[in-house]
Amino acid sequence: MLKEYALDPACLGEWPAFRYLIENFGVPQGRLIAKFPSKWLKMVYDSCGSFSFQQKQKLQHELNRIKKHGLCRTSRPYDGNMDWLENALTQHNNHPFHAIISAENDADNQVLAAAEITEADPLWGVQRTKVVSRQAEDMAAAVSTLLAAAKHILLIDPHFGPENARHRRPLQAFLRAAVQNRPNGMPTVEVHTQVKSTEKFFRDECRKELTNLIPVSLTIRFVRWTAREGGQPLHNRYILTDLGGVSFQHGLDDGRAGETDDIALLDRESYEQRWNEYAGGNPAFDVLEEPFELVGQ
Repeated sequence: MLKEYALDPACLGEWPAFRYLIENFGVPQGRLIAKFPSKWLKMVYDSCGSFSFQQKQKLQHELNRIKKHGLCRTSRPYDGNMDWLENALTQHNNHPFHAIISAENDADNQVLAAAEITEADPLWGVQRTKVVSRQAEDMAAAVSTLLAAAKHILLIDPHFGPENARHRRPLQAFLRAAVQNRPNGMPTVEVHTQVKSTEKFFRDECRKELTNLIPVSLTIRFVRWTAREGGQPLHNRYILTDLGGVSFQHGLDDGRAGETDDIALLDRESYEQRWNEYAGGNPAFDVLEEPFELVGQ
């Protein structure tokens, strides 16, 4: 449901194309831009030198947004002796993008012409909501692009219990997706849940059941919350990241064969509210015990 695109910086040099394309990238829009090459932002600035003062202000605002919430790092190499499109096509053969956006259309190589993109194009269309099988690998596959691109990940399910295999299987699949194809460094990962057992039981079960399924050297921080009297209950299930978030209607646990769940990309306002409730300076719930960490072995 979240697609990664290679976007030729030269295509953003005209104001109408810049405005349409940039406004349609970000997690809520279902599209991420590969940071290809690593100096992609500089190349965009260089392409937009003819913009007016007002347009350059909009350019700065939108690129700041994209840098925070729509640009994903990539491990794909870039050869400075070839032009951008040649590089993109070479890497597309080895580590495919969902599509490439450049000046000319090339359907055989999944290249879209920037000036001709419409919502009707199947390579441009995205699903912002999706019905997924409640099987661990299918759940993880639906959010794998988001997890692999994120630096900070919150897995939120008030009913999470390490003693339950139905919670452990998706957790392992989510963590595996988060570390695959990562260009450098491990993400920061937190599991947020509600206090439903003693602190000792929870920690003992985490150590016994989770240590060996966490990828080597990855650190997981566990945070347990309690609802405040008169406040909202812990109920909804989310995967929130520094880029954006996804809601799960049923839970982050898997189910029986044939069961499905509805997942949805959060709009910017909803994402920011939920992020602040769990990771902001003024959380919506209370912590009665110190969070603790486990490192994969």
